[in-house]
Amino acid sequence: AGPHVTPLDGSGPLEVRALAEDSRRNLWAATPRALFRRRPNGEIDSLHIPLALWRINSMLVDAHDRLWVGGFGLVGVDTKTEPPRVLPPENIPDKTPGLISVLYPGERGEIWIGKSSGLVRFRPDASPPDALAFTPSDEFPIGHVGAIGQDVRHNLWLAVGTRGVVRIAAGSFELFTRADGLASVEVLGLVESLRGTLYAVTGQWTLNELRGGRFVPIPLRVPMPGSTWAIGPTLVQDREGAWWAASGAGVVR
Repeated sequence: AGPHVTPLDGSGPLEVRALAEDSRRNLWAATPRALFRRRPNGEIDSLHIPLALWRINSMLVDAHDRLWVGGFGLVGVDTKTEPPRVLPPENIPDKTPGLISVLYPGERGEIWIGKSSGLVRFRPDASPPDALAFTPSDEFPIGHVGAIGQDVRHNLWLAVGTRGVVRIAAGSFELFTRADGLASVEVLGLVESLRGTLYAVTGQWTLNELRGGRFVPIPLRVPMPGSTWAIGPTLVQDREGAWWAASGAGVVR
């Protein structure tokens, strides 16, 4: 049999902008006003999506059988429930503007979101879910991300409009924020202990110890109310293991 057209409903032609298949072999088709599901037996039903989402460009089914739908906004759908359940908006912390062009699955459960306003890394299974936006800047001169791919060496490739193609080398950068355990994103310094443990120094007398990819804040008990770290290299560990800190009011041990 040759190709044939499957009408989604009786209202005439509908523009289909994205397709995805879940683990139950349901085919999902996105139109401007609804998601249609074609079951393996040929039955077709529809799921109306929130009014805030329109101009859908991309869909993705993740390892937990959640369907992610991207346009002017992002919506998640749990395809394992019957009827399928739209996930609450607070499960999606990305509030950056712009139209989503592409959704791409990362190797660790993250979802890379290419937008007209840059790149976003969305981790739906973090606690709480978090989104890290790489907005255009001098250090990251990337605007519109139209397509995302990955090669066998785990490099991430971005098609960035009129700027060409960008390769982000595997493991080349990672930004740690409060979502990764830091007590504050105002990091005053970095120091390594005698045992090779890395600490990030943040305000209010806190050492943030790096443990297995996350920071654990360790507040120091400093009996000097009102004093703060000095500016510059503020902390050193001597050969006996004692810590010395430069403060605005003298040296603290």
